Amino acid sequence: MVESIESWVEEFVRFPPGAIMQTKDAKMVDKYPLAFLEYGRMIHRCYNKDYPGYENEGGRGIKVDESWLGPKGFRTFMKDMGPIPKKVV
Repeated sequence: MVESIESWVEEFVRFPPGAIMQTKDAKMVDKYPLAFLEYGRMIHRCYNKDYPGYENEGGRGIKVDESWLGPKGFRTFMKDMGPIPKKVV
């Protein structure tokens, strides 16, 4: 069991974006796999100093809202943002 958001983020960025272990919400991941991949990339860009793009986001102090982090963070992210449109221009 993860004790804090900080330890959850540390665990999350140890795995590549999209790794299922990062959430307890497997049904949501199965339903929205592309959104989960982008969600993972967003967290990496904000918290993983070795990830491409970190310097533009996390390196500038940009953080992910705490409600989008943790075991239920992806569900909250999807509730707030909605699915990725099928046709992206």
